[in-house]
Amino acid sequence: MVTKKSFFLIIFTFIAGFNFSCKDKENKKGLDLMPYTIPSSIDAPADVTVSKLGDGNVTTVSINNRNDYDVQVFMFASQVTDMKILKKVKKDEVEADPYFIKIIEEHPAGFIFEKSLGMESKDSKPSYDFRYIEVVGSKVMIYQCGNSQYFSEKDVKNMYKSVLKNK
Repeated sequence: MVTKKSFFLIIFTFIAGFNFSCKDKENKKGLDLMPYTIPSSIDAPADVTVSKLGDGNVTTVSINNRNDYDVQVFMFASQVTDMKILKKVKKDEVEADPYFIKIIEEHPAGFIFEKSLGMESKDSKPSYDFRYIEVVGSKVMIYQCGNSQYFSEKDVKNMYKSVLKNK
């Protein structure tokens, strides 16, 4: 038999859980990138602005909220669509940068890495970035942090997760 106290506890738990799930949905939105000619979608914060910066051989779309979210997507036609090759090329590019420090997470289609800010001092904090590769037909999309600011590891992991959400 359910007591009055147990009943209210169950109801409270249900309402609290529903409230938290609604708040999470308010902060994120499924963002279809097809209107910007990118055949993909991401789970971006609700307050982002999207701008298409290029057309032609490379389409560039910037998605940011000028706070802690800034993702750029580069799309181009490629004869190479093998994920292992594409990822190796991106890793080689990143590791060749003099500010590269280390890969901190690696996934089948991407990775998160640490880089220095270019200032050599004991107090300088590292910055973080990511690369995620998606192939649709003969089109390759490269997702990465925008260059509006330096990002914390937490910010970059959140951006990376938002890109992965709908994949």
